Amino acid sequence: MAQQQLALGDLHYTGSRLALGDHFRPDNDVTLFHGDCRELLSHVPAESAQLIVTSPPYNIGKKYEQRIGLAEYLDREREVISLCIERLRPGGSICWQVGNHVDQGDTCHWISNPPRPFVRINFDS
Repeated sequence: MAQQQLALGDLHYTGSRLALGDHFRPDNDVTLFHGDCRELLSHVPAESAQLIVTSPPYNIGKKYEQRIGLAEYLDREREVISLCIERLRPGGSICWQVGNHVDQGDTCHWISNPPRPFVRINFDS
């Protein structure tokens, strides 16, 4: 059986049956999307994802992001997590990579616990 090499960015796979895509299609085995996840999620059917892995912008002024006001940032992240939850099948998992903020020696983590709003958790140093 002939082997094919598929490449998407830095991902390489040699095989004969794995379907990779950079936009959602139901017949993709793997979709690696670079862009606003809200656009991608609008094409993903409800309760169809077993695993969602995302790393939202930290909104702390990194070179690759445009900082926005805290209220706007939290509203956007609430929208994204809600969209993710809608697409997650029962028993599925979300891996939500988030940063932390250090404020006068205290490390603060922001989490969401639907339907409650974001909650600030402080960890003393």
